[in-house]
Amino acid sequence: MAKKITENDLIQLLDKTSAETITVVLRKECKMNKTNNPFYKKEGRKWVPVNKVETKTVTTYLYGGGTYEERVNEALKADGSTNTFESRELPWGEWFIVNKIIKYGANFYVRCYLDLDNKGTKEYLVDGKPATAEQLKLINEWEIKDKDYSERQLTEGLTPDKQVYPQSVKFENIVTIEIDGVEYEL
Repeated sequence: MAKKITENDLIQLLDKTSAETITVVLRKECKMNKTNNPFYKKEGRKWVPVNKVETKTVTTYLYGGGTYEERVNEALKADGSTNTFESRELPWGEWFIVNKIIKYGANFYVRCYLDLDNKGTKEYLVDGKPATAEQLKLINEWEIKDKDYSERQLTEGLTPDKQVYPQSVKFENIVTIEIDGVEYEL
């Protein structure tokens, strides 16, 4: 059974851990185009949800072990490249704990990296229940897909299968997180 903790407890745990991986169960709203989407209806000028569509993912992320720039340069070197990658400042928010936690407004995010050998599992929920085959077909049609590669890393010579994928996991979307073999619930 997961140990119940607060956001402040999680900040302390993430700051102190030397874990190389963390396993996170996330639950968040599925990003979808709304206009004429059957999961939404038009009220006045706005499209409002008829059903709550969410994703539930279980992923083991790489954690700690260097900056984004260092990780990309290690990947370039491992690929035989002599190119050097220089990262930019965070595009939003600020480091609360450098290379570990980002703060944006009143929200906190865990900085971690997708493990290309273990992308985890993803389940779609409609009103809290697993989506039916028919609902999955509609979700696939209306879901907004994230770009799955970095143009800057591609320019430096890293193909998408060798790129470094930083993730910013919002604390409020975390159902459970496993750190150093202990499972915690927010």
